[in-house]
Amino acid sequence: MNITQKKVFSMLKKVLTGYKKSFFSLVKIFIIVALCMTLAFAIVFPLWKFATSLPKVYTYCILTFLALAAIFLIAKAIKKNSLKTVLLTFLNILIITIGSVLCVFFVFIGYRFYALISLAVFLVIKGLLRFGIKDK
Repeated sequence: MNITQKKVFSMLKKVLTGYKKSFFSLVKIFIIVALCMTLAFAIVFPLWKFATSLPKVYTYCILTFLALAAIFLIAKAIKKNSLKTVLLTFLNILIITIGSVLCVFFVFIGYRFYALISLAVFLVIKGLLRFGIKDK
């Protein structure tokens, strides 16, 4: 075998090795996608069956789970920060939610002036909470 044939076989070996790596990468991707689909089906199908067969019980279970998760997150936040910081954050979220809902509600029922007033009150309360009450 001369040098040219060795170079050709070397290049051919590199090309085949590259194709082999690409093929096994595609196989790995296919296996991961198949596992994800199987796991998703295994989780979602029983939940769907439960939700369609007993919707009220499912709703209560989900609401209980969400309430427990919220309690856990609040307790974790209180452990991490001071109680005052957690309450101020909660009040911020509550004020933003109530102000937005009231403003949109008044616009939808046609009372745009009340929407403007609720927006102004919301901004004043938000400003007082943000800049009037110090965290420390």
